[in-house]
Amino acid sequence: MAAPSFCKGYRKLQFCILGFVILFVYPALAKSSEQDGRGQVKVAVASNFLATLKLLQPVFEAQANASLVISAGSTGKLYSQIIHGAPYDVFLAADSARPQRLKQRSQRPFASPFTYAVGRLAIFHPEIPVEQFSLEKLTTEQIRFVALANPKTAPYGVAATQWLQANDLHHRLKTKLVTGENVGQVLQFVSTGNAQIGLVSLSLLKHLRNTDYTLVSELDYQPIKQQGIGLNQNPTTLAFTTFLLSLEAQQIIQASGYHLP
Repeated sequence: MAAPSFCKGYRKLQFCILGFVILFVYPALAKSSEQDGRGQVKVAVASNFLATLKLLQPVFEAQANASLVISAGSTGKLYSQIIHGAPYDVFLAADSARPQRLKQRSQRPFASPFTYAVGRLAIFHPEIPVEQFSLEKLTTEQIRFVALANPKTAPYGVAATQWLQANDLHHRLKTKLVTGENVGQVLQFVSTGNAQIGLVSLSLLKHLRNTDYTLVSELDYQPIKQQGIGLNQNPTTLAFTTFLLSLEAQQIIQASGYHLP
């Protein structure tokens, strides 16, 4: 598939490639893994953690006789799929509420939810150098649109809304706010120039290796405790959830921009 005409210049092309990988390449890789004859762990993962999970994947697969089959999306959308019968083995959410709900509502032998990472929110502003960025710039004509994830389905959208309200920006930017289904889509909005500012997870920007972002104060939003839950008692499921809390996995998670639980 050819890149869209608005993907001009090296930086924007880099962002667009990342977007295409998230949307098209990862699902194809997941499908192909079904043919390798090994055991499988089907993982439903929140979009913010997708790139980190791809770093963890070869480490886990080298240790276990199993491959990961990955499906990414907003936490709310994945939760809805699970309660309607989607055959996932593990759910890695971007919040703690939905894994807890699964534990409470299901009569199946779910394991207990566990916190595998604590997320961090950042302001992505690729058209404004770090040293020139300020919150007041958000209200200027230079910024036409500010993108955030949908707070109804994405915990990072909830955090972004809390941050906007804490800084008296929500009503001032009301006409500029646009929402994506998840932080991956927010990143696409900014990478294609359809928004100048994006409120996204720090981890996405770490993997992008771009320095044009600003961390926001963690005092301005509730901690983003990302919890996972095993959805069955298969040995491969237990192996993967155990691996996520191992020292090796946690070091990778921390290097990807998360706080450790």
